[in-house]
Amino acid sequence: MEVFSKLLKPSNGNGNDSQPKSPSTLICFSHLRWDFVYQRPQHLLSRFATKYTVCFIEEPYWDARKEPTITVTPKADNLWIVVPHLPAGINQQQQDKMLKDLLDKFLKNKSLDDLIFWYYTPMALSFSNHIKPAVVLYDCMDELSNFKNPPLGLKEYEEELFRKADVVFTGGHSLYEAKKHKHHNIFPFPSSIDKKHFEQARKIHLDLLEVYELLFVENNPAGVKAFLAEQGLIENNLRLPVVPLSESVHEKVKAFLMK
Repeated sequence: MEVFSKLLKPSNGNGNDSQPKSPSTLICFSHLRWDFVYQRPQHLLSRFATKYTVCFIEEPYWDARKEPTITVTPKADNLWIVVPHLPAGINQQQQDKMLKDLLDKFLKNKSLDDLIFWYYTPMALSFSNHIKPAVVLYDCMDELSNFKNPPLGLKEYEEELFRKADVVFTGGHSLYEAKKHKHHNIFPFPSSIDKKHFEQARKIHLDLLEVYELLFVENNPAGVKAFLAEQGLIENNLRLPVVPLSESVHEKVKAFLMK
């Protein structure tokens, strides 16, 4: 996230106390619900929550009995899920007005210089475009206009978001090629892996590599049964045409389990 980090560095000063501080609150506007599938937004924002206060704003539920409201639910340290609740049966103009009012109330005590707006859906501009945060980022993870029944105005709002954004990420190289002419500061940002997590998996894999080889160096399932039998889990009974492991391989199985 080098590009993102550079955006948050003050552009003036020499690192003294009078230098402007970087924003500390990240507001994410998402068309995906946090608890739907744990994917790109969750991967990134859960990590940002170690450095920023993160508010993940979902699309509304139309279940408010009277006045529109929001629920704010903690998911982790510094990570909050914000859900608007609107009355059923309202039109698009009424919806945008209610969402705008709820957002203004939610951010009432926040300085604009302390805010980062992170968009996964351009449609959120319909109620947030009047706010001027310190940083605007568009993480274009999919071509939403190709989805079934895309919302009206999606392409127009995306064009507006390209004009408003300080930086744009795309969810892959093909999407980058399709969008790169739309912004001067756009970067391909394919989904990746959690390096530390996969390092643990790699260590387990390498520790057991000898087991894999012993399991299948001769006929299957003789190797599997030999390992289980040596641990007292089953009896090492085989039926033709399967035959037991050779004595040399069986000794290697015993030696590995003695480690």
